[in-house]
Amino acid sequence: MNAVILTYSRFPNGDAGAVRQELLAKLLILQGYKTIVVGMGESTHYKSRYYNGVEYLSFRGNKSSFFSRISNYFGYASRLRKWLSARERVDVMLVIDLPLNAMRYAEKYAKREQAILIHDSVEWYSAEEFKLHWIDPNYLLNHYKNSFFYQKPWKIIGISSYLERHFHRMGLDTIRIPAMMDTASIRPGKRCDPQKTVIMYAGSPGRKDCFSQIVSAIGVLSEEERTRLEFRVIGITQAQMHDEVEFSNSNWEIVKNCVNCIGKVQRQEVLKNLEEADFTVLIRMSELRYAKAGFPTKVPESLATGTPVICNLSSDLGMYLKDGENAIILKSRDVNDVAIGLRRAIHMSEAEKRKMQIAARKTAERCFDYKLYAEELVGLIQAK
Repeated sequence: MNAVILTYSRFPNGDAGAVRQELLAKLLILQGYKTIVVGMGESTHYKSRYYNGVEYLSFRGNKSSFFSRISNYFGYASRLRKWLSARERVDVMLVIDLPLNAMRYAEKYAKREQAILIHDSVEWYSAEEFKLHWIDPNYLLNHYKNSFFYQKPWKIIGISSYLERHFHRMGLDTIRIPAMMDTASIRPGKRCDPQKTVIMYAGSPGRKDCFSQIVSAIGVLSEEERTRLEFRVIGITQAQMHDEVEFSNSNWEIVKNCVNCIGKVQRQEVLKNLEEADFTVLIRMSELRYAKAGFPTKVPESLATGTPVICNLSSDLGMYLKDGENAIILKSRDVNDVAIGLRRAIHMSEAEKRKMQIAARKTAERCFDYKLYAEELVGLIQAK
């Protein structure tokens, strides 16, 4: 039996999408499918390679000019057609997100060959995420796909209850698989500094995460509390933070001594930094659709390293996080409420932190290990 995962992401570059696609591939492999991931990572000259036991290849060309990028995008469908025509029949086709013409070809192929056609749905944008709001092309395409494009024979994996309910209402066979981790590959070796509370954020703040509230909340803390805090930011430099995050220069002068911006690093470096973190922090606009539909991969990854989370509740996080057990749950994203959460973390004893770290790891093992979702995936494939 043959399975293919089709994605436009840069597999395997270690970002959240690549991690999920790797684990979906491993789930298919566990079920006996010969599986390959076809993505848009660094060029493989259309030849397959292996990453952590998963076969993959890239449709990306060797050049990086503007015209090459246009060719990569609009040429994905023709490359897919040519590649599939030279292979044995595909039994399961799992499509993440592709240019629309490639999505249509995947559907055409699945109908012709009677292949199982599955979409892994992980996001539904909000207009507020984009400078152009509802007229942004990325927003419009995402909204069109989620609202109208997916019809039978498509089956759906939804990353959240919100998406699961939406596609059920559309009459499609749907299961929910949250963000996953290979917990066995992440060893929770904590190396925390007892003299400081390290609170870590990893990623690009963009418009999704309420990053300015965190910086402003640090300014609300007392000077003594700030001397006991390191806010470690991985993914942007200090200069980028000044350009991308809204906060006043006067507030920056207050908080700058406890903010440590590291910039972009490889995923293994992120995991090493998580070993030194007492907590991670994530704040989202929970009332907006993007936060309801998505599921922040940062949370399972943090928990897998034994690092509890400071956050407000968005998406399905309330199903897994318990205040004082594996997380510090914020009443709201208001700056004063965020400051209360930071203050709780700073004043927590080492014994209390250790207890939460153990609970965090157990939550990851119990709820987010990818092998837990093998039966659900099999059920979706076999559903008539």
